[in-house]
Amino acid sequence: AANPHRGHEVFGFMPGEPSHSSLSELPSAGRRRRWSWRVGLVALVLLWLAAMLFRTDIRTRWWAYRLGQTGDPAARRYYTACLAATGSSSLSATRRLLDHPRPEVRLAALQILHHCPAPSARGILVVAIADRDDRVSDRAALELALRSDRREAVGELEAQASSSSPAIARKAVVGLQRLGEPEAEDFLLGLLRRTSDPDLRAQIIDALGLMGSRSAVPALIDCLADQRAISHPPASYRWANQAIQSLESQLPAQGLDPAALRSASVAPCTVAGVAERALAWITGISGGDPNAERDQDRSEAIGRWREWHRAPVDADR
Repeated sequence: AANPHRGHEVFGFMPGEPSHSSLSELPSAGRRRRWSWRVGLVALVLLWLAAMLFRTDIRTRWWAYRLGQTGDPAARRYYTACLAATGSSSLSATRRLLDHPRPEVRLAALQILHHCPAPSARGILVVAIADRDDRVSDRAALELALRSDRREAVGELEAQASSSSPAIARKAVVGLQRLGEPEAEDFLLGLLRRTSDPDLRAQIIDALGLMGSRSAVPALIDCLADQRAISHPPASYRWANQAIQSLESQLPAQGLDPAALRSASVAPCTVAGVAERALAWITGISGGDPNAERDQDRSEAIGRWREWHRAPVDADR
């Protein structure tokens, strides 16, 4: 009898049996599923490792973003504290905050930098001293002066003080005054002789007065002849007004008149007026009424200042 499966045998398979091609496909599909599972697992592990390795950077960038976005002072203080707690790890995020258009955000960035001991933070503060807002610039100078590596910034600030922009130069002079280093004092004395800008000269004189520079007395006496008007009050007068404003509600209880203090803290309107006040700060000898007419004779006060300068350094004053 004819074999009903003969034709199938000829072609190499029997009815109901899987073909050779389907047999080879089954293990391949299984292998692909196993590889997909393994690749997925490896990817998850790598993602977890990346999150662990960069978790601080991710958090600081998020906190910095939130700090720049919020208008709530309490929230701003919270994010500032979070960033400050990470120390120098926040430098990358904090550097971006110093480009923020709002000065209160830039001031918060300076608070964060106070907790960053890395040397690169010093360079960021030097750049921030040139900020367009005087509050930010003054705070940057203060933070720089509080650093243990502040002496390393003297050369950078001297370069800024030699800028062709009087505004940048004035801010750098404030930074040098805050540092109070001997080399900064020598540089300021040289810069006073070189510059002719009245506002810059007034700021240098103010800085030398606050530094108590004995060496500056002869140069400051020479500046009494400079009766040019100034348009930017030196830093010490801004600071005095800020202090009076912050304590205004408490002053009457101490028997002090806020209006009288504000009047006394008004900056002189000339280079000579700033020089006269600086001489009084350094020597303890008043030149009289700082608002007196420019042609008033100051020879007596000048004589006392010159005598003070000639006296031995260790003399009882």
